[in-house]
Amino acid sequence: MDAVRTFSIIQTAVVTHSRSEGVARVADLFAAVPVDLEGGSDAGKVKGTVIAFANGTNFEVLDPLEENHTRYRFLRRNGPGAYMLSCSLENEDWKAVGESFAAHGVRAVVEGPFGQKHLYRWHLHPKDAGGLLILTSVMKDRDDNADWAGENWANDIPFNTRFVEEIRGYAARTLDPVAESETFGKVGFTMRPLAGGGMGWRGPTGNVLELWPQDSWDGPAVDQRRDFAVVLKASNREGLLRRMSHLGFTFMDGVAGRRILSSIDPVLGVRFAIET
Repeated sequence: MDAVRTFSIIQTAVVTHSRSEGVARVADLFAAVPVDLEGGSDAGKVKGTVIAFANGTNFEVLDPLEENHTRYRFLRRNGPGAYMLSCSLENEDWKAVGESFAAHGVRAVVEGPFGQKHLYRWHLHPKDAGGLLILTSVMKDRDDNADWAGENWANDIPFNTRFVEEIRGYAARTLDPVAESETFGKVGFTMRPLAGGGMGWRGPTGNVLELWPQDSWDGPAVDQRRDFAVVLKASNREGLLRRMSHLGFTFMDGVAGRRILSSIDPVLGVRFAIET
């Protein structure tokens, strides 16, 4: 049985109280062009708003939908913040991937063929996938983002990358990086020690998923939930910092892997860790 191996992080997603407010916030931050996507079985109903960046990466803004939806329960319990991580696998044998998940006790909330570019995908249960809703997939074509960001995703990238080149992934301050890294390893993110006591995964395309000790930077207690930062590769770091400062962010320098780390955004519920 082959181990599950993540190839790339395609999308980080946050859930907000108001998708329109969240989208407006992201547009202000990054000067980017948002695209509304309709739900697969809910024709005509917007399931989320996506912004496409370089290196096949996207940022998605979600709202709670109806009462008793998992997003609604997430907001009621946690407030806005990091909700989902979507990725593609190195593995090509989707049956072997499913067997590996079953052998490690990893449950799928939803699984099966998806869209035009996927052979198979799994929505993994957050309790078995490190506390995030992880959507992982075996794709027909890893270079085509149409299922993730709409048919015209490539045309939007030049407009979206004036300040942010790509979305690298997540970095999080947490209670026990070593123990938690083992859980992420079962779903495709084999982590290694980082300088400073963290644990991290880096994919072939440069994406990252990192766990840092709770004293790595100042912030709220992490005994209930991680302190998440969306890692950004900036195309214009000084311009991005000016935009963010104008919107009320403050910064810590040289943390989270020697990056510039922002304060927590009150609308999106996450920080941003900026690298060049």
